[in-house]
Amino acid sequence: MKKYYKYYLILVAVIAPVFISGCYTDTIDNLSEFTLQVPITVPMFQRGNSDTTFSNENLNKYAEYTNNKERVKRLHLYQSSFWLDSIAPFNSSEVFQKIEYYFIIDSVQYLIARFNNLSVSSFFKIPQIYQVPDDIAEQVSAALLQNEVFRTMLVTTRTPGNNTNYSLIQSSLVMSLRMDVKL
Repeated sequence: MKKYYKYYLILVAVIAPVFISGCYTDTIDNLSEFTLQVPITVPMFQRGNSDTTFSNENLNKYAEYTNNKERVKRLHLYQSSFWLDSIAPFNSSEVFQKIEYYFIIDSVQYLIARFNNLSVSSFFKIPQIYQVPDDIAEQVSAALLQNEVFRTMLVTTRTPGNNTNYSLIQSSLVMSLRMDVKL
């Protein structure tokens, strides 16, 4: 029994440094990057019966980005959320057939949020979360690395027969962006 114990100790002594150095290297590699979450908030104002509204945006408005932009390794858009801040006249039972948000960069439109058959009561100051599909998220992320300036477009489609004359529709979109930064 002592004979096997001696070989076991020798084996552990030889293999342990390999595992320990591998773990140490992985730890150092993992500490060379840091992930920040940057919420990009886009307020939208629709006046009258406009069904389409645009907003111009710039990543340089966000301190998390400007403080780290020289070290950004990767950007990743993973979800967006939308809610209604104000609507006049207010009717909680009003239903919008479709609400879509597009991200526009270099004249290319990417659908980053779509909601169907939303009643005003379901998204009045209540965020509706939309998981951005991976292929769209990757395209948007790659485009953002090349260009910090972009536009968003809100398109609302009313249910047939809805002739309400809205004097104001104020809403917000938050795009959740993860930013991998080299330390």
